[in-house]
Amino acid sequence: AFARAVRRHLSPNRLSAIADEAGGKIRGCSAPALLRLYEELLRGCQEAADQVQARGGNAADARLDWFGSEVRCQELVGLCAGMARLEAKLRQAESSGNAGGFALGPREMPAPTQWMRGCGWGPPQDAALVLGVHLHGLGHWERLAEDPTLGLGGFLAAAVAGGNEAEVPSLPKPSHLETRAQALLRQLDKVARRETLPPRPRAASGRRGSGAGRGREGSKELGREPRGKDSRGRDSRAEAARAEASQPPRKNPAPRPSAAQLPGGSQPPAHGMSREQGLAVLGKECMTWVGKLRTLQRLGSEMPEQRLLLKSRKYLHAIGAGVRAACAGGKEDEARLWAFVSSYTGNSMDGAELAGVYKRLPAGNSENKEA
Repeated sequence: AFARAVRRHLSPNRLSAIADEAGGKIRGCSAPALLRLYEELLRGCQEAADQVQARGGNAADARLDWFGSEVRCQELVGLCAGMARLEAKLRQAESSGNAGGFALGPREMPAPTQWMRGCGWGPPQDAALVLGVHLHGLGHWERLAEDPTLGLGGFLAAAVAGGNEAEVPSLPKPSHLETRAQALLRQLDKVARRETLPPRPRAASGRRGSGAGRGREGSKELGREPRGKDSRGRDSRAEAARAEASQPPRKNPAPRPSAAQLPGGSQPPAHGMSREQGLAVLGKECMTWVGKLRTLQRLGSEMPEQRLLLKSRKYLHAIGAGVRAACAGGKEDEARLWAFVSSYTGNSMDGAELAGVYKRLPAGNSENKEA
């Protein structure tokens, strides 16, 4: 019952609504106990998803038996992360004095579906839908329809028809609304995580006359010779190829399969290192801690500051030990692996800053039992 209630409300800020919906002994729990239970559920889901992926499986297939209730791990973690992004967006709108004009940006809305086109559902209804899910819970369509501030009453007639959806065939069914709300929450999280990643450096070129300020014209020179501008044809292309081969190697070669096989000075950028490569280099145990840090980065905004600090220190201590063991003291490898950790977790600090924080941690921090 608790897991189902969490999936409906998706936020630690809605613990009282979660407790009321779960009922039973959960309703009588204190707020700290409810928060701890909520965090344990999400942590268990993330760990289960990480373990399935570490074994080469699909993380979306991970399931957790939570006191008799089967939980789709990756789905729940992703929806809770999306709700956290939505709450942050609502707080930002409120602090700017624009709470009444809440809207989603173009990148925060997935492509419209067929039923949306059939009933005139657009961006205002998308924004009202996620706001209603935040206020009333996922699946409480009657409450959303009765909320005059949302303006969705006419659109939700089929969803609240009580099995008589055939009377209003052009309007969305409950399954349509739930699928759309989930897609919007996932998209909010996806866009927010993309914005926190460090910018990808542009590939350098050894050709003359292809400076960074030349825009599209310069970028074309990195690929192939323009057509129709040289009568020498094949000879001119061969000459250009020889000229390019004589230049120094580019700074962004294609990603290699394993860090151990990379020669010094020709390593790919950190964001070109896949999770599978990170797992091969750092090992399963270290990547588990990296996964926990990633979850903390996504969901920690709603956590008490002291608890967030303790978890961050513990995870960084464990990751740092794994990085040192993996690179055996090689400074270039160590910097590259820390950059991978920063990019993979979506951390606001770059790899060098994370490594600096790790080195300043007191010895024995990993013995802290706070998980």
